[in-house]
Amino acid sequence: MLSEFVVAVTLAESDLAQSVAGRWIRCGDENRASAGWACYEWLLGWRPDSYFERDTIRELLHLAAATIHEASPRVKRAMRNFIVAVGVSYQPLHDDALETAEDIGVVEVVSDGKVKALGSAAEQIRAAAEKGKVGFKRRAVRC
Repeated sequence: MLSEFVVAVTLAESDLAQSVAGRWIRCGDENRASAGWACYEWLLGWRPDSYFERDTIRELLHLAAATIHEASPRVKRAMRNFIVAVGVSYQPLHDDALETAEDIGVVEVVSDGKVKALGSAAEQIRAAAEKGKVGFKRRAVRC
């Protein structure tokens, strides 16, 4: 929890956020990877779309789609939330994020010995679109 919130939010407020988050996502360490994905989630919900390189976000969508089902439960949750953040808060790739969410389908995690399905990322993106919330941005990272 600290990785996805305290660490990710603090990093998102830094000018080094994208660089560090990108390295952490690919490092293989669960805590850093989940913090990296979560940092991008926070950034996407706060920074203007022009802050991001479209190809970088697209590449991360592809990486999430290719690896989400094999990732650890914490990283799966963070990847899923990243996909939703792209679909809701990053207008240039809204359609790509929705397609990615549909392609990955149900994401399951094992918790306390039980298999649990995470909520549908595609349904969450569609619900935001129906409410006219595509492009949503927070006023600050910290809520």
